[in-house]
Amino acid sequence: MNIAQELLVESETSEIGPFWRGHVFLFDRPQAPGLSSRQGIRLVLVFLLSEVVARPLVTVGAQWLNIAGHTWWLLVQMSLLTVMVCWLVIWLAGVRLSQLGLYSWLRWSKTEKCYLLQIVTDSHHRVFLLRVCEFEVVVGAF
Repeated sequence: MNIAQELLVESETSEIGPFWRGHVFLFDRPQAPGLSSRQGIRLVLVFLLSEVVARPLVTVGAQWLNIAGHTWWLLVQMSLLTVMVCWLVIWLAGVRLSQLGLYSWLRWSKTEKCYLLQIVTDSHHRVFLLRVCEFEVVVGAF
């Protein structure tokens, strides 16, 4: 069986192939996280700390440094906040990221891998088209 047949149809089991399962959100059911109530409360505290304290501070700091208007700033801000939240989840809440569903690429199913590649490709195309349309509007104004 060639690669396209493996991705589109699994003939041995006559199931929908991994490519199409991602389109209809038929992912493998993950295990329910076994978190204690204490860990749950700490996860809520991490959320509140990041959204109520850290994000406003980072936004105010960016405005004070006059970098809030730059196009690259949103990516830097989201990256910093993501790293901070991951660190707080591990350190403060005492929860492994794999318990929250963030696990190694090697443990992903074929459906999850196919779906990620489709989403990344589709996102790049959409951003490219938005930039082209934005450019045409700006150029058309002159």
